[in-house]
Amino acid sequence: RRILSSANPFYACSTTGRRVCGVGSPHVGRRWIWPLSLVVQGWTAVASRNATEICEVLDALVLSSAGTGLLHESFDPNDPAHFTRSWFAMVNSLFGDLIVKTSREMPDVLAHPDVACNKEKIF
Repeated sequence: RRILSSANPFYACSTTGRRVCGVGSPHVGRRWIWPLSLVVQGWTAVASRNATEICEVLDALVLSSAGTGLLHESFDPNDPAHFTRSWFAMVNSLFGDLIVKTSREMPDVLAHPDVACNKEKIF
């Protein structure tokens, strides 16, 4: 959990609007989040069977798309419409893998309208 904390200089959280946190890199600068880091966090949440964390990660990924329907290289957590690369194939492909993995290993997280992920209508 050290990576997902303020102990990591490239861990960032929004300070306005909906809460979203994640890891960035020196490549994009501090206070920017890589959706790729959120996908990796999602895989870990599936492996640990943590439905709440899976939903939080999926919500953050959808939010990070800024309504474009695509994931980007990085985004500003305070303004997801401010992002790098309008389309980043690797993270979009890995997001698909996260959805498939979740549907196979924890289908209830995605399948039922009364499950936490769907209460926010993120899909």
